[in-house]
Amino acid sequence: MDHFIDRHRAALISRVPRVERILDHLLQNGLLTDEQYDNVRCTPTSQDKMRQLYQYVRGWANSNKDIFYEALRTNNVPLIQDLQNSEMVHRANNPRLQETCTTDASSPTERSMKQEEKAKNKVLAPTYLRDALTCLCCLDIFTDPVTLPCGHTYCMACITKTWENQHEREASCPECRRSYLKKPELHRNYRMCELGEAYRLHQEDASHNSE
Repeated sequence: MDHFIDRHRAALISRVPRVERILDHLLQNGLLTDEQYDNVRCTPTSQDKMRQLYQYVRGWANSNKDIFYEALRTNNVPLIQDLQNSEMVHRANNPRLQETCTTDASSPTERSMKQEEKAKNKVLAPTYLRDALTCLCCLDIFTDPVTLPCGHTYCMACITKTWENQHEREASCPECRRSYLKKPELHRNYRMCELGEAYRLHQEDASHNSE
């Protein structure tokens, strides 16, 4: 079974707010070199720091990952508890599937059509997923996504810049044009953030494996 920090890589990258203490702990335990420590520290955001840190974590043994986990747990108790609880709920709601003896009574032609449809959907799925995770302002995968009251999601920087260019007393959604007399408070969409990070990591892994 994958290590906890591997199973929750996307969530940890998107939700760990402060990375400095974790870096200090890893440096003191000899898991990072001075150069690696400086490389992570110089990145601008917490997400970038965690993303860079995971580049080094990729090749660690589980014993080293245990030290990383302890650093995360010590400095982010509510987050780690939330992830552990989500695992417990997932296991409770997904009992081991039992083998069944059902027989597919469809004709060979029908089975062939089903297989072709599955293959087609498998090819198209990454495209649909990217479209769902793309900000309509910058046309890139969401970075620090926020959701407006109308339900549409944008990068924090994108919607902020858009509103700066609008009339100071009016803010609107670029997609549905719903107007707000008072700019709504922006809150991060953590689920969309995690999905975006998971997609980026999947693409990185696919690129790495193809080399």
